[in-house]
Amino acid sequence: MMVDNPNFDLNIIFIDPQRNRGAVSSDVLLNEFPWNDLKKKPLLVVLLDWGRNAAGTDIASSELYRDLKNKLIGMEVPYYPTAVRAANAAGKMIGYYINKKKNLED
Repeated sequence: MMVDNPNFDLNIIFIDPQRNRGAVSSDVLLNEFPWNDLKKKPLLVVLLDWGRNAAGTDIASSELYRDLKNKLIGMEVPYYPTAVRAANAAGKMIGYYINKKKNLED
């Protein structure tokens, strides 16, 4: 869900390629999101990776995950396997811009 609010400084979306919904392609998953709107602000993707040992993980799931990663790279959208790693990246990005702003003011 996207919230249109000027107080939100970045967008984080979650993609779970193993969500129980039958056979699905990376294009179908990616087309669920309004990329043009999302990219108006910094954007991070949590591309959930349940690992090889997860129940129901098979070659098709691995190929879907790999295809999603490649398409996100092509779209120049950073992705992370967990919400914690995405949050850490967001924190570092915010810190970078805070420091950049301080340096410009000095």
